[in-house]
Amino acid sequence: CGHLRRYKKIVKKTYIIYYKAYMNKKSAKQNRGTATHEFGHTMGLMDLYNTSNRSKNIMYGVSDRTVYVPSANDIKGAKYATRK
Repeated sequence: CGHLRRYKKIVKKTYIIYYKAYMNKKSAKQNRGTATHEFGHTMGLMDLYNTSNRSKNIMYGVSDRTVYVPSANDIKGAKYATRK
């Protein structure tokens, strides 16, 4: 499982922390999905907790997601979150 933490001082910094003990129990495919999910947070995307998102969106907020690459909705959300 990954975890995103934001620290604010003079400059805002974002860190993604991965828990090795948990990640070592997952497949490479699952770990890539977690990395992609956590990177989504750095772009401003929030977790989605509706179980209908479990098999559809990388931003599903529970670790039993079955999607390992961004979906069209994830990409749409990322474009919206990073618009100028």
